[in-house]
Amino acid sequence: MKLKKETDYALRIVFYLSTIYLESSIKIVDSKTISKAENVPEFFCLKILKKLKQADIVNIYRGSMGGYCLNKNPSQISLGTIIHIIEKDKSINECICEPKSCTNNRASFCPVRFSLHLIQNEFFNSMEKVTFYDILNTNLFKY
Repeated sequence: MKLKKETDYALRIVFYLSTIYLESSIKIVDSKTISKAENVPEFFCLKILKKLKQADIVNIYRGSMGGYCLNKNPSQISLGTIIHIIEKDKSINECICEPKSCTNNRASFCPVRFSLHLIQNEFFNSMEKVTFYDILNTNLFKY
């Protein structure tokens, strides 16, 4: 599975907002600042922020001092959560989500399909375990 560019942008936007949430006294940031800080085209930034708002990840504040901020603590937002919000097709192989696509007509008992399904589940379970708080506190990177 290859993550879409939009998912990469969304992860970076939430990472940036998590940094602001944990390290700044100012919690509300405008979309231009987010876009510039994370090198995300502003059109995509706005589109992603709208999806994150619909998923209750961010709040939107209107007006001259308005902007965006996290609606949750970064410890409550996992990489998996963001991936699930943005990605429509999350299968590593078509037969996992669409068994009828199996050209051998053995999806219900195919050991390869079963193995790929287990690997996919492990991948997403691992992504659910890693929060943005965890990422910010690994000391691997200083923003």
